[in-house]
Amino acid sequence: MRIASHKHNSSQQGAILILVILITSLLAAVASSFQAGINDTMNTVRDEAGSLTAEFAVESGLEYAQRRLMIDPNWTGTGSEGWTLPDGKTRFIIEAHFDPDFQMDDGGDGDHPGDDDDGDHEDDDDDHHDGDHDGDCDHDDDDHHDGDHAEDDDDDDDHHDGDHDGDCDHDDDDHHDGDHADDCEDDDHHDGDHAEDDDDDSDHHDGDDDDADNDDDDGHHDGDDDDHEGDDDEDSGSSFNSAYVHTLEIAGIYGEAEAQLGSSVSVYTGDGGTSNLAFLFLGDNLQMQGGLIQGDAIVTDLPDRAEDWVIDTDGQGSFHTSSSNGVGSINFNGAGVDGTLYRYNEANNLQSLGKEVVIGDKAKTPAFSLDGFANEGSGKTLFQNTTSMQGLYLEDTAVVELQPGQHLVVDGCTLNGGLVVLLPNGTDLRQGPRNTIELLNNNTIGGGQSGAEQNIGILAPGCTLIVDSQGANIQGFTYLNQIDLAQQTTFEGQLVVLNRILSMTNCNVIYDQEVANNLPDSVSMEGAKGHTDVLTVFEDYN
Repeated sequence: MRIASHKHNSSQQGAILILVILITSLLAAVASSFQAGINDTMNTVRDEAGSLTAEFAVESGLEYAQRRLMIDPNWTGTGSEGWTLPDGKTRFIIEAHFDPDFQMDDGGDGDHPGDDDDGDHEDDDDDHHDGDHDGDCDHDDDDHHDGDHAEDDDDDDDHHDGDHDGDCDHDDDDHHDGDHADDCEDDDHHDGDHAEDDDDDSDHHDGDDDDADNDDDDGHHDGDDDDHEGDDDEDSGSSFNSAYVHTLEIAGIYGEAEAQLGSSVSVYTGDGGTSNLAFLFLGDNLQMQGGLIQGDAIVTDLPDRAEDWVIDTDGQGSFHTSSSNGVGSINFNGAGVDGTLYRYNEANNLQSLGKEVVIGDKAKTPAFSLDGFANEGSGKTLFQNTTSMQGLYLEDTAVVELQPGQHLVVDGCTLNGGLVVLLPNGTDLRQGPRNTIELLNNNTIGGGQSGAEQNIGILAPGCTLIVDSQGANIQGFTYLNQIDLAQQTTFEGQLVVLNRILSMTNCNVIYDQEVANNLPDSVSMEGAKGHTDVLTVFEDYN
C-alpha cells in the first residue's frame, strides 16, 4: 500500500518563520512597554507615597512645635539634624522664632506688651505704668516707684495693704493689717503714728489711702489713674498671651521626598498645671528672706491673675475672678526657686537662681470643702472652744473650730494626721485671715498615716500663720490664707498661700510628687493649662 506524501514549499516555511518572529517581537515590545508603564506607575506611587509621608511629617512637626512651645516659649527649633520619627526613615526639621511684629486681629486688645491702642500711655514701657499720673504725683522709673509725692499723697511702700481712711480702728492682734486712726498706737508690726493724710511707712501695710490725692496704692499702680484713659483690657491676660506669636518653618523629609510648611502660632503657655507646683503664691505681697523653694512655683505679680474658689452660704463652690485689689511687691531676698518660676509681669526678673517663664493664663486657687471634717469620725479628733494645744501627740487629724478673731497656739506638738481649721461657708477669703495659728517650740505637723485623709499638712484657708524662731516641720498639702511670720520652717509637699506673706525667713518649700499625686480628698488642684492657636498656614516660606 502506498502512502501519499506532500512536499512542502520552502517559501511557505520562511513566511511562517517571519510571521512568528514578528509576533514574538510585537509581544516583546508590548511586554516591555507594559513593564515600563508598571515601573513608571510604581515610581509615581513611590513618589506620591514619599511625598504623602513627607507631608505627614510636616504636620507632625507642626503639632510637635506647638507642644514644645507651650513648655518653652523660647524654643528655637530642632536644629539642622531635625527629629526622626519612630520608623527611622521619616524626619522633620523645625525652625522657630518669635515674631514681635505680628499683629493679631483680636478686636483692639493690646497685642503686645507696650502696645497701647489709644496712644494715651506714651511712655508705658512696662507693666508698671511709668507714666505721668494726675493726682499731683510724679513717679520714679524704678520698679517700686519711690518718686517724689506731692502734697496729700500717700507714699505707700511695697508692703502697704490696708485701707487708711483717716479715721479707723486697729485690728485686735499684732499681725493684722488694719485701719489706722489719727495718732493711733502702733502694735508690733506697725512702725510710727499714722495721722490723717499721713504717709504709711510701716513694713506690713498694703493698701488704699482714700484721703490721698493719688490712687497709687502699691508698686504696680492698681489705682485709678486719670491720665490712663484707655484701658488695656488685661483682665483675661490677652495682652500677655498674644505677645507669644511664633513663626514656624517646617520641612518634612522621607527619602528623597520633601514637603514644607510655614505657620504663625500664638502660644499660651499656661502655668504648667498648678497640681505640679511646689509653691503657689496667689496674693499681692511676698517677702521671702533666705531659704529655698525646691521645685516649680507660681507668683501672681500682676493684679487679678487668679481664679478664686468661692463657696457660697449654701455650700456650693465655683470659680470666680479674683477680687484682689492689686500687687504689692514680690521679693526673694537671698532666697530663690530651684526650678521654674511662673509669673505674669514680663518687666521683672524676680530671682537669679532658677528659670523664669512669663505666662498669661490665670492660675486657679485650690478647690476645697472642709464640711466633711465638722463631724466626729474615724481618723479625726475635734477640738471646740480650744485655743491652745501644748505637748500634744496625735495620730488623728486635729480638727479645730474657732470663732472669728480667735488665736490658736500650738506649742511643742506632734500632729501626725495634720491640722484642719474649719471655715464657715460664705467666708470671703480675699478679705484677709479670719483666725491666727501660732506655732511655738518646734512642732511637727503631718506626715502620718492615720489621719482622716491622706497627706494633710495644714488646711486652714481662713488662717494666717506665725512660726517662732524654733521653726516647724510641716508635711503634706498646706493651704493658708496668709503668713505673717515664718522662721526656720520646712514645708514638704505643696504650699499654697492665698493673700500675703509678710515675712518668711530661712524657710524651705520642698516639692513632693507623692503628695501632689495623692491630695487630701477634700482638696482638688486645677491648673491653667497652656494651648496654642494656629493663626496662619503657608506652604512656601523661601
